[in-house]
Amino acid sequence: IVPLDLFRNRGYSVTILTTFLTAIGFFGAIIFLPRWFQFVREVSPTDSGLQTLALLAGLILSSIVSGALVSRTGRYKWIIAVALVVMTAGLFLMTGLTSTTDLPQLWVWMFITGLGIGPAFSVLTIVIQSVVPFEKLGVATSNLTFFRQVGGSVGLALVSTIFASDFAA
Repeated sequence: IVPLDLFRNRGYSVTILTTFLTAIGFFGAIIFLPRWFQFVREVSPTDSGLQTLALLAGLILSSIVSGALVSRTGRYKWIIAVALVVMTAGLFLMTGLTSTTDLPQLWVWMFITGLGIGPAFSVLTIVIQSVVPFEKLGVATSNLTFFRQVGGSVGLALVSTIFASDFAA
């Protein structure tokens, strides 16, 4: 299912690893932020979903802009590097989330995180398709999706453990 010879390709390996790590942050945020709003701020499920719009706005905006930049310049390494730094900064800011965190401040943190996640997901698809031989294009692209899902599963396990222990406190 996953041809192991693809991992000899440095570009492929780095892209898969980057997707895996990005998915940990994204799925952790997109699943547990609405829960935080429901349990801590005691809002309805609908309102908790609406509260995450800042994360999605940053993600969509940066995905569109990064796609246009790659299309114009043909360069993507610096976009991914900046995106990962921005995502990491946003996730780091969200580690300071408490029950007394102001909503506008949290929205800024979520927007920053989304700005980093958007290019990481969209541009990495372009990267994976450009670093593998044509005959392995389908399997490489599907592996990207597979490792994104595995990263999401690992992220949910990690974040749910942290969320449960911190929520009890």
